[in-house]
Amino acid sequence: ILVEGPSRRPELNAGHELMGRTECNRIVNFAGPARLTGQLIDVTITEAYPHSLRGEVLLRERSPQPACRLLRGRS
Repeated sequence: ILVEGPSRRPELNAGHELMGRTECNRIVNFAGPARLTGQLIDVTITEAYPHSLRGEVLLRERSPQPACRLLRGRS
């Protein structure tokens, strides 16, 4: 998911609640540090609600790599 920032209801987790969106634009709320904002991360979906999903952050973080780095090794 792409982490957008704090959840609209941070009181649920003492201000450590973040919100992100899936590739299909579904909202995912999860607990995590604010430093994840703007990053692409992997989460496990734990609950589904009518208008959002609940998830848990997987341990590893992904950092986006520029396309030029990915194409350099190709011939």
